[in-house]
Amino acid sequence: MAEDFIWIHNHASGVDSKTSLLKRASDQNVGAVGNPKSRTSMDVKTMTMGSTVIVTGYTIVDRGSTPTTYHFIRTYVEINGICLLLANHTMAISEKDN
Repeated sequence: MAEDFIWIHNHASGVDSKTSLLKRASDQNVGAVGNPKSRTSMDVKTMTMGSTVIVTGYTIVDRGSTPTTYHFIRTYVEINGICLLLANHTMAISEKDN
């Protein structure tokens, strides 16, 4: 993860930096509501320009009664032979939009 990493969550309901994401990931009391039973990605596509790669697709996250479908976009950059995640954006998609 890049030092300047940013993750914009659903409708900008939350924004994580590298520091805040690592803190949430290591604290069971701070993380997302309910541990996912499964995650299934589909329609994953990549676009490359120079040393930057954009990855887009959909992920279905099952946390219980109703799985949620998210559209995601991630930006990776290669610097000095190291691939870093620079930015991530996820957006929940309502069932009527599926």
